Amino acid sequence: MTTTTDKSKPNFPLAGLANDGWSKEDEATATCFCGAVQLAFHLRGRDNLTKFGPQAHTVASGKGMANYFCSTCGTLMYRVGEAFPGMSILRLGTIDDFHLHETKMRPTVEYFIESRVGWLKGVEGIKQVEGFPSH
Repeated sequence: MTTTTDKSKPNFPLAGLANDGWSKEDEATATCFCGAVQLAFHLRGRDNLTKFGPQAHTVASGKGMANYFCSTCGTLMYRVGEAFPGMSILRLGTIDDFHLHETKMRPTVEYFIESRVGWLKGVEGIKQVEGFPSH
C-alpha cells in the first residue's frame, strides 16, 4: 500500500516533537525526521545539534564544510561552508512548507553537473556549472 503526501500543506514526518506554527511568508522552518530539532535558524533544538567538521579534504572545492546533524535521529539539517561565508546550506528535505520548494527554495544554480547520474536531468532554466568555481 502506498500513501501520498498532500504537498499543498506543510508536512511533519513522524510528527513526534515537531509542531507547526513557525513558518511565515518570508521564513521557513526545517525539522529533522524525529522532530527533535526544528529551526528557522534557530527556533529550538540548537543544543540537540551535532557538528561534524569543517573538513576541506573531502569537499571537492577544497574549502572547509561543516555538517550539522540532529543528535537524536541523525538527520543532516544543514551545512556551513567556507565557500559561502555567512550562509547556511539547508537540506531541502527538512523544509516543512512544500510551497517553498517550488518558490524561494528553488535552486538557481547546479554545481558538479558532470557527476550527476544519467537518469537525473538538470533543473530546467537554471545555471549549470561543471565543478565548483574558484573565488
